[in-house]
Amino acid sequence: FLEIAVVRNFKELKNLFLENFFIERPALIFSFDGISGAGKDTIISAFSSLLRKTGQSVLIIEENKEDPFREEAKKYKNDSLEMTKWLVKGRRHITDKIIVPNLYKYNYIFLNRWFPSNMAYQASEKIAMEKIMMMNLDGGVLMPDFCVILDAPLEVILERLKDRREEGIG
Repeated sequence: FLEIAVVRNFKELKNLFLENFFIERPALIFSFDGISGAGKDTIISAFSSLLRKTGQSVLIIEENKEDPFREEAKKYKNDSLEMTKWLVKGRRHITDKIIVPNLYKYNYIFLNRWFPSNMAYQASEKIAMEKIMMMNLDGGVLMPDFCVILDAPLEVILERLKDRREEGIG
C-alpha cells in the first residue's frame, strides 16, 4: 500500500516517525521526493541519524547514483514517455539488485528520489500520473511503504542551489 501524510514541518515528520515506525518487520521503505534544493539530503541525514541512535539500521539509496540507465534516460529529455521507460528500467535494477537483497538486512531503506519524482516531472509533460504509476508497477518496481514529498519556498530552494554551486557541490 502507499500511504500519504501531509506534514508542515520537521517536528511533525519526526513525531510521525516516532509514533508509527519503530516496529519489528522487514525493512520499512521510504521514498523522499522533491525538486533539487527541497531538503531531501538534509531530512534523510537527520532521520537516519535519529534511527541509528536508537539502534536501527538504515540503508540510503540514491536513485541518481545507483541507476545504471540514468544517462540513457537523459537522452530522451524531449520524449517523456521514452524517458520514463528508461527510468522504470533503472528502478527495476535498483529493486532487484539493491532493495530486495537488503529487505531483511536493514530496518529501514530510504530512497533519495523514486517514482513520485518521475510522476511529478513527467505529468507536467502531459503523461497521466496513473500511466506512470502503472509503468512502474508493471515494470516490477518495488513501491515504498511511505512517500515523503518535500517542498520549500522558491526563495529557499534558489538560495540552497546557489550555495551548492558556490561550494562546488551541484
